[in-house]
Amino acid sequence: MNQRDEERLIMDYFRKNYPDFPKGILEKSESPDFILRQNHHYSIGIEITRLHEAGLPKNNPGFPVAELTFENIEASVKNKEGKLALYRKKKISYFWLIITTDYIRNPEPANNSDFITGWEINSGFHKVFLFDLFEKKIYSLRKKQGS
Repeated sequence: MNQRDEERLIMDYFRKNYPDFPKGILEKSESPDFILRQNHHYSIGIEITRLHEAGLPKNNPGFPVAELTFENIEASVKNKEGKLALYRKKKISYFWLIITTDYIRNPEPANNSDFITGWEINSGFHKVFLFDLFEKKIYSLRKKQGS
């Protein structure tokens, strides 16, 4: 399966599992990966990325499943932040980032939901989600005030 097909599959899966996903026409794009058009004046740019270990190159062949840590979430967000300037030129209203993982290795014994939603992310994306593909769970990460 190529990357484009994988992104479409993940996007459809996210849309099906996120009950608050807005109505609109979802278009495949390059940057961002998708644009959800609700009308002529309102659209959401959606970028998809995998959770990866901080300090390792994103495309490192055979890299292990990233451990669920704040540092790895932050690294995944920072890896996509640079694209926001390009997205803004496309007159997109809002920007979402979906970070995917197919297995959450949680170093903490706590409940994943409490563990994850307690973090505050500094990001230019309007919404940042962690999507556990295996468990079909979507965590909406809180943004730091002023970011």
